[in-house]
Amino acid sequence: MILLIDAGNTRIKWAVSSDQLDGITVSGVIDDDDWSELIAYVGKFESVWLSCVASEQVRNSILSKVESLFGLKAELATVTASAAGMLNSYDDLARLGVDRWVAALGARSIFSQGDLIIIDAGTAVTIDLVSAKNRFEGGAILPGFAIMHDALLGRTAGIQSQLQMVDSVVGKNTRDCVNSGVQYGLLGAIERVVAEMSTLVGASGGGAGAAPKLLIMGGDAAEIVAGSKLDFELHSDMIFYGLMILSKT
Repeated sequence: MILLIDAGNTRIKWAVSSDQLDGITVSGVIDDDDWSELIAYVGKFESVWLSCVASEQVRNSILSKVESLFGLKAELATVTASAAGMLNSYDDLARLGVDRWVAALGARSIFSQGDLIIIDAGTAVTIDLVSAKNRFEGGAILPGFAIMHDALLGRTAGIQSQLQMVDSVVGKNTRDCVNSGVQYGLLGAIERVVAEMSTLVGASGGGAGAAPKLLIMGGDAAEIVAGSKLDFELHSDMIFYGLMILSKT
């Protein structure tokens, strides 16, 4: 078995894979440095793989915990020019978040053909394109719901609000107006970016290919799926699948 860890900006998630490439047997979240759910697996892991975009302090804490609990040195996923047959078109590999690269690898392992647009809706919202030519083409980064909400309150005097989803674009009070702007503004931005990417791949393919498949994950994915007009497929484990791919290479 392999322990897979995804350390994001706000949460540390884990999954256990079986010997099968596509097998995830159980998963969870590490809250407040509580690793108790994984104690039962001591002595059972062959390796540990970590994707980390959190701080160096968090990364080092995870590496230390893995070594003390399981007696293993975690393999740290990195961004490379290519992996598992996928080429990386990013200008500066050192500036690409490893979670975006690993998620792209995972998405391609789930869908072996066609253009893919991958949305990770977390603290920030990343929208990345994997072309049918099996290239990570890059993408766009947007502020997530909470960042948009807090930025508005922090730069506007006299407005008070708490972040929450609304049922109507027309707010009847300042709180709902703020949340309407945040909610529909982000949904509209995502839809525009997806439309532009879809047009781009359609033009490069002569306009004859199928529309890109839209894959989404992240803490705010459910809210975006519920509110958007786009046909998303929720795949919360794309980073874990990417780590599994790296563990086999």
